[in-house]
Amino acid sequence: MTEENSWKITAAGVLEARAVITQVEDGWLGRLDGKGTQPGIAADKVSEVRTYLATKVWENAQAVDLGVALSEITKVRLYSRVVSRYERDGEHLGGDFTVTAAADRGQKGWVLTTLGGSICATPQQREAELLMGMLGATATPPCHVTGNSFGEARESLAQAILMELAFQGDEVIEDWSALNLTVITRKSFSVSSLGI
Repeated sequence: MTEENSWKITAAGVLEARAVITQVEDGWLGRLDGKGTQPGIAADKVSEVRTYLATKVWENAQAVDLGVALSEITKVRLYSRVVSRYERDGEHLGGDFTVTAAADRGQKGWVLTTLGGSICATPQQREAELLMGMLGATATPPCHVTGNSFGEARESLAQAILMELAFQGDEVIEDWSALNLTVITRKSFSVSSLGI
């Protein structure tokens, strides 16, 4: 991606962009990567933010020379990092746990899976897991949840992680204070659905 554009053409007919969507007090705030000075969009739902950002990508792409005819572009694909924070009950002064997960829409709804093995592994345990994986041994399975909606699956995953942290979190980060959960999502929009 260039500094002027927050998107690039990645495949025949596809404009691809990256976005960050952050949970705020009264909803969600989203912005396109590469557009740090651009005002974001606030909305009640992650889906509303994604649709708005995809529309902005298509709108901005129409204002420049793409190097291909506009009629050849059929989709805008948006990769989003959806960031939410879960405070630990009580007063705690330790650091935050940061966990990344991937999301995909399956036949039975949304599927979210943590990336990187055990949530409460110490650096030594993570190194041991990495070595075990390289030797073909079974590593700690990721946390895996499903939900009818993205929000339901995200909340279910957060609760599962918080439960694990409640039992083992202080062994890794003493007096930990919060969970920062980043979920990576992908959504493709047909340009005809963007209403421009």
